[in-house]
Amino acid sequence: MAFLQMRSLCLKTNRFTRQHLNLSQQIESFSSVKEGGITRNRRRKRKFIHNKYDDPGNKMTGVPVKKNAGVFHPKKDDGTDFDSFDDYIASVPLSPWVPTPDPVARRMLQIADADVDYVHFDLGSGDGRLNFMALDVFKVKKSVGLELDIELLKMSEDRLSKRWPKPSNLEFIRTDILDMNKNSEQVDLSECTVLTMFFVEDALQKIKPLLEENFAGTGCRIVTNGYPMKGWKPKWKEFVLGLPIFLYEIPEGCIWIDDPDAPQVIG
Repeated sequence: MAFLQMRSLCLKTNRFTRQHLNLSQQIESFSSVKEGGITRNRRRKRKFIHNKYDDPGNKMTGVPVKKNAGVFHPKKDDGTDFDSFDDYIASVPLSPWVPTPDPVARRMLQIADADVDYVHFDLGSGDGRLNFMALDVFKVKKSVGLELDIELLKMSEDRLSKRWPKPSNLEFIRTDILDMNKNSEQVDLSECTVLTMFFVEDALQKIKPLLEENFAGTGCRIVTNGYPMKGWKPKWKEFVLGLPIFLYEIPEGCIWIDDPDAPQVIG
């Protein structure tokens, strides 16, 4: 009985092999140029380039491509690894970095009406994706990324270094948002007219006094992703990919007036 089962299996295997070979010959014949046959060119593998300034192969800069480039590995200030993910979370003063999906980032800048007349700042800029989008897609006058994590800053600077010519209106600054006075590089928030961020609620409450101090009555458009700023009344609210986006403008003296006609897009 076992012999008959094995023989049946071998016959099925041989039949499958012959069919596979016949199919391969047909494909080869179809894809090649033959006299009196059908001509079909093989498709070339397409290369995806983020934008005209990026140089994925580093041909212009001559910088070697690093293995696993673009992957975030959190490290301590001394360059050593964290013992656990919990240790990393405990070391973060505001929120651990979570990448903003591109459709959400685009919509954040759209509802802020970012354009050539605006200066964009991104708090907790991570790998700089909102800054690059603000510059490339919305053509802002200037974009600045503020980030504390050294490894994330390296990712931003690495992508920036692959651009030729290097844009003069895009920069990344290592800064502690909660204590601007102790930063080695002074940050001028007065030029900011569009501000984006992605923080949890507790973190938003920590930076809320800083934002009210610097942007009350200035007309700066502040966009938060994921969580609202408690105590503020949004001018616009909508969901993209399940993530809520809120648009704010801080009034003079931080006196909020309820506006029943304020537009909201939910869903």
